[in-house]
Amino acid sequence: VESGTIIEEGNHNSLLARGGNYANLYNTYFRHQSLEYVEQMHTLKTAESTN
Repeated sequence: VESGTIIEEGNHNSLLARGGNYANLYNTYFRHQSLEYVEQMHTLKTAESTN
């Protein structure tokens, strides 16, 4: 939604593939958090395997 008008429609995957506003929003907020989660899990698994 931009200025009260729907500017993109579709499901999650199609909106990401389009690379528009939805994809930018998703990448800004959620992808970064997902990367942090993956890094944390990797760190935990590495620590567990060395103990």
